[in-house]
Amino acid sequence: MSTTETKRKRSQIKISFLRVLCVLVATILFVLKAQPAKAAPPCDELLRLVPSDAGFVIVIQDVRGHFDRIGKSPFAKPRCPAKPTRPS
Repeated sequence: MSTTETKRKRSQIKISFLRVLCVLVATILFVLKAQPAKAAPPCDELLRLVPSDAGFVIVIQDVRGHFDRIGKSPFAKPRCPAKPTRPS
């Protein structure tokens, strides 16, 4: 084998190795990027329905839980209890 044939074979091997390496890297990047899409949170889906000209929007999550906690807090107790009425 002459030196030019050897150089040619080496360059072909390098080129084929680089091709395989590029395909492998591209496949790995594709697999890493192709994760399942996550669903939007319920508040985001609700905000999609708000008209664009709305000036003010409030979104409250877990209203039932908030009312339960507020009802059980000491601040929710009445300060002046109602006076009992006498039956006539």
